[in-house]
Amino acid sequence: MTFFGEPPSGNDIPEDEVPGRLLFGRAPAYGPQAAVYVDQINVHSTGLVIHMECRTPGVEADLQQMVRGAFRIGVRTGGPAPVIVEYRASGRGDARSIGYWATPLPAPGEWHLFARWPDQGIDHCEWHIPAAAFEAAAVKSPVSSRAMAIRAES
Repeated sequence: MTFFGEPPSGNDIPEDEVPGRLLFGRAPAYGPQAAVYVDQINVHSTGLVIHMECRTPGVEADLQQMVRGAFRIGVRTGGPAPVIVEYRASGRGDARSIGYWATPLPAPGEWHLFARWPDQGIDHCEWHIPAAAFEAAAVKSPVSSRAMAIRAES
């Protein structure tokens, strides 16, 4: 991917707004020794923060290196896909929480968030996110709902 100017980073996340929140039922994808699930998605006026959880119960290894080495996420939408960058990772032991910044805000419509972690036997997992879920999350945030209204008018 080619960027004209600076690529997006976690520093681009708006600090002056309260995001809407999409919560997930923790429907994990399993590999032989690992599990992956979406914890939540925060909806901002300019993009999304996707919170993923990776767990490897009983595996004695550097989970930080395991995740950074082969774990990947992506998005399929009805329009252009946002650029997704990792902006934070935390955790210890056999659990790792990873935050991804996805920008720009997706076009209205259905979303399919997917992940791959082939090193842990997870070749493909996918979560469907209906357009109505984004709209409901945006209504919970005064700044985000205003931004969504402006986008709808244009």
